[in-house]
Amino acid sequence: MRTLHTNTALAAVKNVTLFVAAPFVALAYIVAFPLVGLGMIAWYAARAAAKYEMARKVGRLARNVGLLVAAPFVALGYVVLFPFVGLAMLAWMGAKAWMGAEAEATVGYEPAAAVAA
Repeated sequence: MRTLHTNTALAAVKNVTLFVAAPFVALAYIVAFPLVGLGMIAWYAARAAAKYEMARKVGRLARNVGLLVAAPFVALGYVVLFPFVGLAMLAWMGAKAWMGAEAEATVGYEPAAAVAA
């Protein structure tokens, strides 16, 4: 049970935290504002240009070129990260096997209960 003194202390900590964080939130808004504006301009320009067949063809070409350029970087991400994902899965399954019946009991899945439901 919290006392009045504890609630007052928590409120003071909250106020100090908000006071310290406020300039960083404002900075994030200031940095994001031009990017949001440019995004809106691009969105409205794309919607206006989509009325013309040639613009749609150019848009499709630009998308395909962008995917072609991005594909090696996506593949590099897979090559770099998948060994770590595999090791994490191996560690998880090894820990479950090592713990034996305890691991199965903590998962909370009962096949018999699922069939009965």
